[in-house]
Amino acid sequence: MFDCKLRPVQRLGMAELTLFCSIVGAEEGAFRVVVKPSDLVGDLQTEIKKAKANALIAIGAKDLQLFLAKKDGEWLRSSSDEVKALEKGETRLIESLLDETPLAPVDRIASIFTDADADRVHVLAVVPETTPMLGKRLHGDELSAGDSAQIQDLLAQAMKPTTILRDAFAADRPSGTIHVLVVAPTPTRGKRIHVDEWFPREVQTHTWGVDEDDQPKMAYYFEMAGFPPLLQPMPQHRKVLERYSYLEISFSLMEKTKQCLGKCSANLVVTGNPGIGKSLCYLYCAFRFARGLEENQPELTLVLNCGDEYHQYCFKEQIFWKLTPEEVALLQRNPRVLRLIDGESSRLIGWQGVSILFGLPDVRDCNRFTKGRSWTYIMPTWESEELLEFNSLLQSDLRLSEDEVEQRSRLFGGIPQAIFCVERSEMEKETARAIESWDAVKATRFMEAKQPVQEGDWSHRIFQMIPDNPGTFATSFHVDFLCFNISLSVARKCDALTRLAFGLRPRPSY
Repeated sequence: MFDCKLRPVQRLGMAELTLFCSIVGAEEGAFRVVVKPSDLVGDLQTEIKKAKANALIAIGAKDLQLFLAKKDGEWLRSSSDEVKALEKGETRLIESLLDETPLAPVDRIASIFTDADADRVHVLAVVPETTPMLGKRLHGDELSAGDSAQIQDLLAQAMKPTTILRDAFAADRPSGTIHVLVVAPTPTRGKRIHVDEWFPREVQTHTWGVDEDDQPKMAYYFEMAGFPPLLQPMPQHRKVLERYSYLEISFSLMEKTKQCLGKCSANLVVTGNPGIGKSLCYLYCAFRFARGLEENQPELTLVLNCGDEYHQYCFKEQIFWKLTPEEVALLQRNPRVLRLIDGESSRLIGWQGVSILFGLPDVRDCNRFTKGRSWTYIMPTWESEELLEFNSLLQSDLRLSEDEVEQRSRLFGGIPQAIFCVERSEMEKETARAIESWDAVKATRFMEAKQPVQEGDWSHRIFQMIPDNPGTFATSFHVDFLCFNISLSVARKCDALTRLAFGLRPRPSY
């Protein structure tokens, strides 16, 4: 809701009028709205919406209902207890003012605000759930904290968007009176989820062995209480290991966000081999941003997005809530939105804020997504030590022996999905099929071209993308075999074909 203090810059017939408005319940205080006498009430609705686009993110300008704040020919005083109560979020004094017809969008400002003096509230603006609104002239001294009946009389006289301002404000507007009440009811929100239902409060440590010097080996992780929507749900893997690459990438993502947020749109991509753990990195960054920024109450809107599901986070209330398609459309135009995307999005492109995609290199519309200001991060395959740390965090029925982990990593490379989520026999068959589709010449050309790996041509089971700068991961990449075992298998296949070709070649005659 809004209470709106109207202060004329010049008298009617001159250039413009300045309205000073404040959001009921907000601590940010009054804000300026400038209109011309020749403008319509619809223009005033638009200016209020523009002035507080973030506060009215899910509210259209046409949905604002505007009402005169007059009773018995007197404007409400801006210093009155009633107006102060509105600024503190106390709306009971104005709920009874919602019975009148609001100002019409086609009404002219000049016909309404002919006597708007300083330090008065002239308009109530309401975004109704089912609300009519204000119209009588009310003196601030006539309202007290318990005088809801007085306000109800006003809200019975709501101005219509078609009301001519000259007609509504034809009477004089002495100094110290309130002229307009502006009410914007809070929009209905979707399902609300407290941050504790998804993310823990801090990173934990876990001792999983000893090193060569008999010092304990420590793993850093956090355990999910639940999960936001994910492209590939993984309820059995609640513990997220803090990899070095996750930590460095999250720091860099936040630096890029600080550089661009509110200034220019930017799209970032975190990618890597299928099965490498992009969703885990997504959860890690969401955890870092939601929990790490709580104390600062940042001037950004955090959105988690997967497919057609969008959840906005309120740092103050520590609540996620599911967004409607209309709310998503409004957020797309908000330059202070930080959106994290797991896998894919129903609205991948067209956002004015900062969007970060954790997905495959060949995700749909990725080429369009990375046009303009963009950075790409390459997630490296897992080191043997990281795989052992992750294994130590698994439930006992999912945990492998350390020897088995090392054997599988030598066979399939450092891809956790291949090691922990697929039966070894099935993975051996899949790797064998992949090797059959490649030879040394084809593999060499692929690596020289530095192409992203894909599932469609089995390259994701043969090659890995390696960041050229492993210190930042935000660089170009080169391609190599996933592991020595696979490279040797491809080479042996080539040797066999070469020997066969040589055997069929006509022998030279001497």
